[in-house]
Amino acid sequence: MLLCQAEDLIAQPQLLTGHLRDELSHLPIREVHILINGTSIGTTTDSEGFFRLDLPVGEYLVQAQHIGYFTVEMKVHVPMEQPLLISLRPRTLSAPGVMIESTQLRADTLSSGLLLTPRSLLNAPALGEPDPLRAVTLLPSVTVANDLKGDLHIRGGGADESLILLDGMEIQNPHHLMGLFGAFNVEALQDAQFYPSLTSARYGDRLSGALILQSQAAKEGGRAKMNISALASSGSWQRKWRNGGIFLSGRRTYYDVVASLLRQYVGYYFYDGNLHFQQQLSPQWDFTTKGFVNTDQIRPDRGESGLFKWSNRAATMSLRWQRQHWRWQNQINFIQFRINAEDTSDALKIQNLLRELSWQGEFEYHAERTSVLTGAFAKRLRFGYYWEEGKSDDLDEIFYGGVPGNFHYQREQALFGGFIEFTRRLHARVTLRIGARLSSQQDGTALWLPRVSAQYVWPHVGQWRFSFGESAQWQAAGREGIESNIGSPSFPLAQPLRARSATIAFERALPGNFSFNIEAYTRRTKRVARLGESHYPTFEFGKGTTNGLEILLTRERGWLTLQASYAGMKTLHTFGEETYPPDWDIRHSFKGLFGVSLGKNISLHFATQWHSGAPFTPYAAHLPLLLRYLGDKNWEWWWEPVPAPRNRGRLAAYWRSDFLLRKRWASGRRELYLQVLNLLFHHNPLRYETRYYRSGNAELQPRLIAENGLPLLPSLGFVMEF
Repeated sequence: MLLCQAEDLIAQPQLLTGHLRDELSHLPIREVHILINGTSIGTTTDSEGFFRLDLPVGEYLVQAQHIGYFTVEMKVHVPMEQPLLISLRPRTLSAPGVMIESTQLRADTLSSGLLLTPRSLLNAPALGEPDPLRAVTLLPSVTVANDLKGDLHIRGGGADESLILLDGMEIQNPHHLMGLFGAFNVEALQDAQFYPSLTSARYGDRLSGALILQSQAAKEGGRAKMNISALASSGSWQRKWRNGGIFLSGRRTYYDVVASLLRQYVGYYFYDGNLHFQQQLSPQWDFTTKGFVNTDQIRPDRGESGLFKWSNRAATMSLRWQRQHWRWQNQINFIQFRINAEDTSDALKIQNLLRELSWQGEFEYHAERTSVLTGAFAKRLRFGYYWEEGKSDDLDEIFYGGVPGNFHYQREQALFGGFIEFTRRLHARVTLRIGARLSSQQDGTALWLPRVSAQYVWPHVGQWRFSFGESAQWQAAGREGIESNIGSPSFPLAQPLRARSATIAFERALPGNFSFNIEAYTRRTKRVARLGESHYPTFEFGKGTTNGLEILLTRERGWLTLQASYAGMKTLHTFGEETYPPDWDIRHSFKGLFGVSLGKNISLHFATQWHSGAPFTPYAAHLPLLLRYLGDKNWEWWWEPVPAPRNRGRLAAYWRSDFLLRKRWASGRRELYLQVLNLLFHHNPLRYETRYYRSGNAELQPRLIAENGLPLLPSLGFVMEF
């Protein structure tokens, strides 16, 4: 009898319920297809993201599918004590060539955030192999100083005002070869979120925008991969088990190895690596640890007299608890950036260190129309900078002119605070988010930074977005590096830099799979810093204003895809009586990324950029003729330059085009790509110098000398999965 009752219980249908939401915005997703693998059973989520199914007792593989999201599979045992909570990550809807996700599936619907997937990052031409940082420069909100510098200037902000996070870890120097290309291997990334302004209270401690990178996790059916390019060789390996997985990747240049086999010498190499380990401890608990390393080393000759090395080391551990409407997470980070240089021949020595130990905890509640996010953070930073110039003046070449020949600096800084964010869907057409961030340091200085965002959907017309917020920053570099030089190290500030920003945007879908977006923004920087002329590293403080307009047109489906944009911007800094545009003030820029599908397995990508010239400071405003007494009844005429106003001049306009061709076969497991940079072979200036020369017998005048930009650079690469 008991056996019959048990069989009846197993045969009796049990209720399986669940809730689907967007992993990034945490809003419910409707019309998600819920399928039970191996059966014809299925359903779709309702307008609030909920679903229910009647199933017999047993184990099932549940699959959640939506055209705008990555598919998720999950093993469940029916009956379940708690409803399923499934988070879906947005995906790009485009054919090859487009960089931005569908306007209807924005990474964060209440901000101007853009989601970049690995495939979209692969489609942007770069030096040698795909480069996420160079791909971001094709967005209208970003400018760079020149071809040799990869520092991101976002909407008029300095490079030190941009936040770059990898798995929640702030990366201080995300470049190889001092900015020529990025330190992130695109094969090790799951996606990248770009925010031109910090509208969410979760992110802070920077004045400008943010690039949020997520590392790749092990996937079901994932394969090992190898990539051999003209720049480096890389590989990745992953293994997925029932409740966890591990993903490993590594990349290294090979020029020095090949040169040694040919009995030649190349004194430079770099390598980087990623680790992503995850383990589900129970249906509600999971543990994750991630790591990132990158190192560059230059040894000018075979001897031991000279060595220049810089590196990042970063590791994080997180513990997360999650149920139907609740999520709690704790994360601990360790981050270190180090520069070591030594030349025994002239006693040059550099030892720079920036180390961070941080913790952040988050708690989130999500209901049908409301979500609340709150959290706290604490970090301790150690700044240690030491260098001795020795017998030469190499520091001017390594850093920039004006740094002291001998310098020893040690400081510590402790930052802590919290944030809260309330999101409410007021109406089917209106969503409002109100948040605030508390940021303070050990001496008691504290700031409340409010942030507000709203979205209004106008049926059959488009959607409007509004945002306002304040941001603060407790570090400053103060001066940019030029060409391939390193910029100033970051220093802690007793009083933070502060800025207020506001944006208004309109977005509309057009016929023919086109999308149109226009956004206007303004930023008022209450406190901006620059390094003083004496007593390094004393800072001078001033104010700044930035106003801009961005227009973006995209076509995301079909055999032809495009991303075309215009950005107009004006930035001014004021220090006392002096007002001038910063070095990265690009008044007008046009950018385009075009993709064409040439059959099923061939794609062609073409990128072009044009912008008006960047500001620069001439060496001298004019050269008055003066007479001076040398003694013993001797006089001399000479020309003495008068310093020119800061950034009075403008460089020539910048224009370049790049090309990328991809061919896939073997069901996409083999791929060959050809890249050609600077197709126009345009003479874009990388550097301007002012030198003196004599005209005739006595006249002495300044002469502006420009060094040409990168030459035509072709490269070939091969990708293989096995």
